[in-house]
Amino acid sequence: MHRPLVRMIAFLLLAGFVPMAAAAQESSPVDDFVSPDPAACRVTPRTLDDLRGFLPSPADEGTPSAIAAPPSPVPPEGVPADPEIVEAITAVTYELYACLNANDFLRVFALYTDGYMTRSFVSEDIAPEAIDLFGTPIPAEPADKRTSVAVRDVQVLDDGRIGALVVSRSPYGDGADVLHLRRAGGALPRGRYRPATVRRWVGQG
Repeated sequence: MHRPLVRMIAFLLLAGFVPMAAAAQESSPVDDFVSPDPAACRVTPRTLDDLRGFLPSPADEGTPSAIAAPPSPVPPEGVPADPEIVEAITAVTYELYACLNANDFLRVFALYTDGYMTRSFVSEDIAPEAIDLFGTPIPAEPADKRTSVAVRDVQVLDDGRIGALVVSRSPYGDGADVLHLRRAGGALPRGRYRPATVRRWVGQG
C-alpha cells in the first residue's frame, strides 16, 4: 500500500488512473494471500465534510510539528495475539484492501483513526480544493488487477495497540507495511480495530 496514502490518492485521481500499487519488494514464499472482493467494502464512508474537518486550521498553518509524527517503521514487537484478536485484525485488514480494490476512498478513510487522518492531512499539506476529488466515483479494480494481502505476526504491544505485518502483492508491485491498530469506538462494531499508523517495513528480520 502506498504512503503517503492521502496524497497518493489525490495525485492518481488527478492523473486519471488509480492502480493500488506498492513499492517493489521481494514476495514471500508463503502462499497465504487473499484478494479481498470490493463487495466486502461495507464500512460506512466518511463524508467530504468529515474530510474537511481534518484540514489544518489557520492557527496550525506553518506549524506541522504541532502534531507528533508516528515512530519510525519497525516490525511489530510484543506478545503474540490470541486467535480472537488475530481474526479481528485480519478482518479489518481485508476490508481495508477490499475498499482499496473498490477504489472507494471515502470508505478507505473511514477505516483509519481520526488521528491518522489529521496527521496525514497536515503532513501531506492537503489543499481544501482537493477534498472533492476523494468523492469522485471510480470503477473498482477488475479481478486480475486487485491487490492480494496476507496478515502476519499479529502482536499485542505494551501500550495496548495491536501491531501486524501486512504483506501485499498486485500486478503493480509487492510491498510490506507495519500497521499499528487501536480498538475502535463510535460507529464501528465492538471489537473492531482501526489502523492508527501505517509505515513501510523494509528488511526481512
